Amino acid sequence: MIVPATLVEVFGKLVLFHPGPPVFFHRSLLPTQLPSFYVHTDFSYPSGHMTRTIFLITVFLVVILFSWKASFKKNITIIMIILLSLIMALTRIYLGEHWLSDVLGGSLLGLSFGLFAAALILFKKGVAKLDFFR
Repeated sequence: MIVPATLVEVFGKLVLFHPGPPVFFHRSLLPTQLPSFYVHTDFSYPSGHMTRTIFLITVFLVVILFSWKASFKKNITIIMIILLSLIMALTRIYLGEHWLSDVLGGSLLGLSFGLFAAALILFKKGVAKLDFFR
């Protein structure tokens, strides 16, 4: 499911005109004349980093929630995983790579595909069942 999510992300970057932050917002520029340190793309929506990060985090969280028994270790793991996603979102904005809308769009894209992938995993394992026709 990560491949379709990436394809939707690339489609969004190719079709939706949404320029990224200007160069003077970038915090990761190094004082060098080498051209390989900065590649400017005209479209920045949605954030690919957030799409992939939230996809993986969603799958991990759903599997942890359904397979681990309630314990202190489970709660700490969930908190750490959620903090990882927040740190990723903040760094994308702080470093000037994306606007907040790019981060939110990538997060929603990753969340939707992650929930679908987690549901497929859980249905395959028999943890959850489809009871639509009862």
